[in-house]
Amino acid sequence: MVDGTTSRSQSHAEGNNQKDTNSAIISSEINLPCGIVVQNRLVKVAMYEHLSPLGGGVPNTYHLSLYSTWARGKWGIIITGNVQVSPSHLGLGGDLVIPPLGKPYDIEPWSRLSAAMHACPIGEQPSLALMQLCHVGRQSPRFIGGRRLWDSPLAPSSKRVGENVPESILSRLLYWILFQTPNEMEERDIDHAVDQYRHGAALAMNAGFDGVQLHGSHGYLITQFMSPKTNTRSDQYSKPLLFLYRIASQIRKQVPKKFVLSVKLNAADYVEGGMTEEEGLRHVEEITRWDLFDIIEISGGDYENPEFISSGSKRQAFFLHFAQKASLMVEKVASELTISPPAILLTGSLRGQASIASVLHKNEASLIGIARPA
Repeated sequence: MVDGTTSRSQSHAEGNNQKDTNSAIISSEINLPCGIVVQNRLVKVAMYEHLSPLGGGVPNTYHLSLYSTWARGKWGIIITGNVQVSPSHLGLGGDLVIPPLGKPYDIEPWSRLSAAMHACPIGEQPSLALMQLCHVGRQSPRFIGGRRLWDSPLAPSSKRVGENVPESILSRLLYWILFQTPNEMEERDIDHAVDQYRHGAALAMNAGFDGVQLHGSHGYLITQFMSPKTNTRSDQYSKPLLFLYRIASQIRKQVPKKFVLSVKLNAADYVEGGMTEEEGLRHVEEITRWDLFDIIEISGGDYENPEFISSGSKRQAFFLHFAQKASLMVEKVASELTISPPAILLTGSLRGQASIASVLHKNEASLIGIARPA
């Protein structure tokens, strides 16, 4: 017969063993296809800092203070908030902005940011520092987007934000006030945008960053090419992934082998007429076949469906379900082509050690992203 004291002791020991197992997998290393080793499975994912002056700018003391604080957190990877590659396509006005192509610039502010992101305590291994590169395309607002009021933003097709949203008259009016009808990009505009991303990656490399993440989610320019609701072209760029492929291949040509290239993708648009999960999974498959990316982060939603950009249990369920399928897909393709699979990064409402470890143990994702709780 086992008395209550013995039973409680066994239960306590089992609980400690489980905690040790959970801690071990979360703190375990992971090798990326480029050859870089991530020291653990936790990623401080991108959040909008809103620390630059209106009109955007370079990293300042506020950014350095914020990122040096995160650097003490023993993260595997730290990713900046979105850094705009186009000065005339800002997001919320107070963005970090890559200097214009073809003009001289001072790299020192960017080098200081990289150093701040690597500034761990003595004796500890620094986190990897990634710069998130972004072009907001049609979602650049009318008044604070970095353009003259009468200049429209560029997009794959001339589809204004909110024009097909079944909202109230007031909501539609607000969309109309905030967002202009974009000009459809000509091939020279697309070439220029590809160069802007390439230029941003070169700046990140020269400033000491370990890699870059291309923001292909939340309705930004890369997503606009990928989604049928925003890409109605009939030329070669009707292919949803051609724009992303050109960017990634150009970056890979100019960076060293051990330079992390990540992409943040929508699992789906979650709106009528938008990209479906089936299409999103096919995108993951094709991107894996390119053998260009080290990390694929799963996200979703855009300015017409912001519910999926914010956190919540519904968002977590959708993204976890997709991440499970994406993880199986990248492993299948990698095995077929005899390549290293990109790591799947899952972000969205995962909080406790047990839930994070469960996802990792089940191979539903390889990396776990944390934002506001960071």
